[in-house]
Amino acid sequence: MDHYKQSPSMTPDYKKIYSDLVDLKYPEKKHACAKILAKKNLSSFDVIEINKIIFSYSQNLKANQSHRSYNKETIYKILEYQKKELS
Repeated sequence: MDHYKQSPSMTPDYKKIYSDLVDLKYPEKKHACAKILAKKNLSSFDVIEINKIIFSYSQNLKANQSHRSYNKETIYKILEYQKKELS
């Protein structure tokens, strides 16, 4: 039985994926995504930007950041930094 293995040099066709996603599920965001989707190929940065547009990523990011956890060392560094800034 032959199994298809994707070689590391092959990348998904993000333009096709996101074009279909916008057309089928988020037609109201088509105008906002038009400039990015007009490109021949999408870069990693383009994928991040289009995710922000489609899924309102920035709102979710703020919510996720409020529930971060830190180890003791990081907390001490943050507190030291705040002390310096307030002095």
